[in-house]
Amino acid sequence: MGSRKEVSLCVMTPEMYRAYFREYENDPDLYLPGQPYVPYVYSEEAVERYVRRQQALERIPLAILWGDEIAGEIVLKNIEPGRSATMGIALKNASWKDRGIGTEAERLAVRYVFRELDIPVLYADALRGNARSRHVLEKVGFDRIREDRNFVYYRIDRDLDLEIREMETEEEIRGKALVHWRCWQEAYRDLVSRDYLERLTLEKCEETAFRWRDNLLIAKDSGRVVGFLGYGEGQDPPEDGEVYALYVLPEYWGRGVAQRLMRAGLERLKAYPRIRLWVLKENRRAIRFYEKYGFSPDGEEKPLPSLAAEEIRMTLEQLGEDGTDAKERGTAGEKK
Repeated sequence: MGSRKEVSLCVMTPEMYRAYFREYENDPDLYLPGQPYVPYVYSEEAVERYVRRQQALERIPLAILWGDEIAGEIVLKNIEPGRSATMGIALKNASWKDRGIGTEAERLAVRYVFRELDIPVLYADALRGNARSRHVLEKVGFDRIREDRNFVYYRIDRDLDLEIREMETEEEIRGKALVHWRCWQEAYRDLVSRDYLERLTLEKCEETAFRWRDNLLIAKDSGRVVGFLGYGEGQDPPEDGEVYALYVLPEYWGRGVAQRLMRAGLERLKAYPRIRLWVLKENRRAIRFYEKYGFSPDGEEKPLPSLAAEEIRMTLEQLGEDGTDAKERGTAGEKK
């Protein structure tokens, strides 16, 4: 019946769905423990409802083709353009299992999401008892991120095409503003006043971005701004350097973007005897990150009434007691 090279994907049409479901059989491996097995019975009306539901939820259904024959389907759901999507897969019946078709189809789907849809993160899940599905996901390159009583959850990230540079163009300024706005709305949701977040619009972040253009490094992945760092002369005291801001889109956390920005910022501040920054007192994740680079709280705090929060100041002496500089300490922290 051919080789794996004949596997391909195309958008599933209603006519293709009707042909697919006429030969569809329920997969017992896709049932929860204790859930009774119910054989699938073809229904034209049920297929139409299924198709309409896919359209209403703005999912992308892909047919898995073996030559000209439909072997299964991949559904891309929870699509957030530029951020993430979730993949689900089903084969038409048991005759298509253990032939490498699902594995190749998943590889093609990952490539489609990363290249054609320009989405950097793809999620998937599998029943804990479905060893075959879990094996395929891990073979394709998905990493296990968590599990619950019934499911194991996976994630795969597009390889970064990362560039760190000074912000220059209007497009980059708007990209920086979007990162700023999204980080506050998503990462700071439980750290600051909800009223403040409601008032902090994308338009306000753009106004700030156009006013503050100097001493600003951006991180770009495949041409898209995904993070930024502001740096310069300290405000208190001015003879110190300061990291004014460091933001990275949540979907890029844990992928080395913040580390690259921090190392580049420290390089530009290397002439200062010490570097300071302010961070929300409850932002434990950020505090741990800065500690890897040798920053530590210096006892200074300030209330932020409009945010219903407090900030603490952290200071980095440019040379540590062991003689290592900040960049070396940060690199060591990444290896832990």
